[in-house]
Amino acid sequence: MSAEDNFYYPQEDFLAAKQKGSNWSYNVVRPVGIIGFSPKPNGMNMAASLAVYLLLCKELGVEPRLATNQIFYNHLEDLSYAPIIADLSIYVSTHSNCKNEAFNVDNGDFVCWRYFWPRLAAHFGIRIEPDQEFSKPMPEIGATQQEFSFEEWFADKREVWDGLCEKTGVRSAKAMFDYVGGDLLDWSFRRTWVTPVSINKARKFGWMGWVDSQECMIKTWEKYAEKGLLPVDGGKGVKST
Repeated sequence: MSAEDNFYYPQEDFLAAKQKGSNWSYNVVRPVGIIGFSPKPNGMNMAASLAVYLLLCKELGVEPRLATNQIFYNHLEDLSYAPIIADLSIYVSTHSNCKNEAFNVDNGDFVCWRYFWPRLAAHFGIRIEPDQEFSKPMPEIGATQQEFSFEEWFADKREVWDGLCEKTGVRSAKAMFDYVGGDLLDWSFRRTWVTPVSINKARKFGWMGWVDSQECMIKTWEKYAEKGLLPVDGGKGVKST
């Protein structure tokens, strides 16, 4: 997306111009990839899509390879947990020194998918070695490359997912397949560049929020299971009879 195509820029320009001379204030809070529970299907939810992918791979008995490239797999990335975004939003909107300011927000840590992915898979009892082999050569930085497409992989898996939900007795989790955003995963993981942000400005203005990214992902999955949207032990969905 070019600067000309980014609709956030004219939105912010309009807001800043509108505020001049007014007795109200605003803030801009800029997260990176957002992780969190959503009670309704949302194709922008990475956590939901990755959970469905891991559970489908486990059910099919196939290795849950990450559809990315050598550069992205081995570099650092940051994430934004929905509650931490809310925490900063509340902070800046209730502190007068933050009026009319923009702030980046992430969890305050970084992850490397080479090591992060096996740890996430372990939550569902899946063992993955961090040394994933790639069939494609090292890409050029700035290009896009994937081993395969998540969106295409998910295309014929609904029946498998429904069968898993029946087998585990968590029939309400069938709805979770509608949360899958294969196109979002493709966009995220085919990049050969990373976009870490600095939260130094938020720190300078007094906000000290921080949360562990792995714990965020696990907590999000546990919430989906609690609501009966993942076919795992502990799911509280509509049981089969």
